[in-house]
Amino acid sequence: MLYQPGSSDTACYIFQIDSVRRGYRMVLGMIFFLLMVNLLIFIY
Repeated sequence: MLYQPGSSDTACYIFQIDSVRRGYRMVLGMIFFLLMVNLLIFIY
């Protein structure tokens, strides 16, 4: 097994970017859901 320097760091960095992107999408979905609920409450 050859040791490649920086491969694990790159994988960890890519995983962090993916998790941040997923969390950003979740926060955007939650904000959109709250806005829709406020719109429905405001209409009725």
